[in-house]
Amino acid sequence: MGIVPPKAFQCHNEFLYPEESSFNSSHTIDLLQLQQNLRSKSLLNDRHILEFSSQDALSMSMVDRFSEVVKRFPDNTAIKSPECDLTYVELDRVTNAVAHLLLEKRDHHSGTIGILSEHSAQSFIANIGILKAGCIRVDLNVSFPLTRLQAIIESCGIRCIITRTRHFELARQLADQGMEVIDIDKLDGQEDPGHPGIPIAPTNTSSINFTSGSTGTPKKTFKNHRIEIHSCMRVPRSIGLHSTDRMLYPRSSSVIPFHAMLHGATYFPYDIQVNGDLDDLTDWIRKEEITIFRAPVSIFRALANSLSGPDSLPSVRLIVLQGEPVFRADVELYKQHFTDDCILVSTLGVSELGDFAHFFVDKETRFDTPTVPGGFTLQDVEIVIEEDDKTTGRPVGEIGVTGPFMSQSPIVETDYKTTATVYPTGDLGSIGDDGCLYHHGRKDFQIKVRGNRVNLQELEAALLDLNGISQAAAVGQTDEEGNVTLLAYLETPSVDQQLIRGQLSKKLPAYMVPTYIIAVPNMPRTLKGKINKRELPPPELEIIQDAEAADESCSETTREVITIWKEILRQDHVGPHDDFLDKGGDSLKSMRVLARINQNFNIKLPLRVLFDAQTPTEVAEAIESYLA
Repeated sequence: MGIVPPKAFQCHNEFLYPEESSFNSSHTIDLLQLQQNLRSKSLLNDRHILEFSSQDALSMSMVDRFSEVVKRFPDNTAIKSPECDLTYVELDRVTNAVAHLLLEKRDHHSGTIGILSEHSAQSFIANIGILKAGCIRVDLNVSFPLTRLQAIIESCGIRCIITRTRHFELARQLADQGMEVIDIDKLDGQEDPGHPGIPIAPTNTSSINFTSGSTGTPKKTFKNHRIEIHSCMRVPRSIGLHSTDRMLYPRSSSVIPFHAMLHGATYFPYDIQVNGDLDDLTDWIRKEEITIFRAPVSIFRALANSLSGPDSLPSVRLIVLQGEPVFRADVELYKQHFTDDCILVSTLGVSELGDFAHFFVDKETRFDTPTVPGGFTLQDVEIVIEEDDKTTGRPVGEIGVTGPFMSQSPIVETDYKTTATVYPTGDLGSIGDDGCLYHHGRKDFQIKVRGNRVNLQELEAALLDLNGISQAAAVGQTDEEGNVTLLAYLETPSVDQQLIRGQLSKKLPAYMVPTYIIAVPNMPRTLKGKINKRELPPPELEIIQDAEAADESCSETTREVITIWKEILRQDHVGPHDDFLDKGGDSLKSMRVLARINQNFNIKLPLRVLFDAQTPTEVAEAIESYLA
């Protein structure tokens, strides 16, 4: 094991040489100095901040730091949503009430608490209350299938679920006899029962999460207070987050809200999976003058493509992108729609540890390479590269992360709880002579789809569980904009895509259900008999006559919907009765379609219309009904 300099980094099956590329129009300044200069532009040096040292991050619990923030910024708005607006002192009071309620019921549960909710202020209230009670929190994503939620509950030994009124019946379905279900919407937090004062060590487990597993069963991963609080120190310090910032993240997360709230800033929860309206998201960012917008690359891409002009979101000073490679096209979208003072930050990280490297981009940054480099490591982070092939001397290997926050910390459960000092990320990378980290993709079978980690072997295992399926292969296909489409191949003469997708949706999250399911009479094989994924055929889009031209009964509204579908789905042939999913649609594309429809017809259709109406004809009928 050792750190090695790169000669090249690989991206989408071609080698690109950083020493032959230009990351800025001027070569008079080296890359490290350029990054330091750009980072300094993101700092608000004239503002007072609550200091947060490395020693603090290693010696405090999340609860300790939150209490310090409450004392320093009691009247700052802590969290705000359309239905909730709390200052830090108000948030402290209501989370104390949650903690005391959990402690009263402690005899009836194990101390591992499930949170069944969309990304909301209430889910974060539950997060803090659970930590104050000295308990462990587990996210139960309401968009997951019932069987997956039940498996998580059983694996973690959850005997208590905190939920909201709107999800109470789902919680009751999941709860077995004797399990506690708490409706946080009905909690009276007006009276402060006081801080529970439970002693919490930095090495105490704070959360359990689940990642995709290669055997078809999600892997259980553990975080302690030290891991989470260190991430909440190093990431905001790197980007210059401040107590006056207003931060929005459009996905469910139990940690990222703490980036803002352990520094006295305001956090705005928004769940794009539930709301799904890009226009509403844009309006919310404008109305609340969001200064930091953090998002998976695919969500940023969809949002930026829906914007109508330059400087569309003038309050945003930092865009922090995660989960996928940032392409040149994404940088161009940023340059087109955001102000000259806005900085884009591309991140490298893993959900188990948080960000470990950042790369800063401004309007003057130029790229000859198709993706933004991984960047430079954050405070207290050391990267270790284990070479894949020592015989050829190829300086590319798996990225390992280590640092003082890793000490004596159980990270991943395999056959037993392990203690790790270097965490293997599963990502391949190399380090330049200037210390810049370059990303080469995944070592294993995992890819990122719309910002979600997907283990292809887990999908293949789910496919093979279906009746009549004996051979299956799953791959990710990346287009020129960096969007990843999930494809599944089955060794069979024909396939009913809708039937199989329906069966998979009962077992897997929506982002793991393939966009295309393709029948292959005989799988291509290697000399050793393994499926040769490189030789799998690309999806053949069905060639039909332009039905909108052939069918004179098509309404003008249907024709316009077809035109929108063609552009968003990048297909030349769309008929009035074609199914959106069968033509390559997914949740992010549906948001883009909805934004175009609302813009073109000057209406405000809700996203649920596109879930109920799956063909251009049905969508057109919904539009005409709305306009009537």
